[in-house]
Amino acid sequence: MTTRLEQARRDGDLGPGENPAAMARHTWMLRHGLTVPACDGATRDELEESVRRGIAGLFPRT
Repeated sequence: MTTRLEQARRDGDLGPGENPAAMARHTWMLRHGLTVPACDGATRDELEESVRRGIAGLFPRT
């Protein structure tokens, strides 16, 4: 994922101040963090909403 985010930065899809490695870690942690609520019975809709919010935080609209 870091490699892809680095390419996105080179392509101008990420600002020059963005840190691709930190963004990849954040995404990885979000993904793994979803296992706890999933195991505790969260619905698919609840999990998908968390993912949508996580992605929106990675790629805010300007």
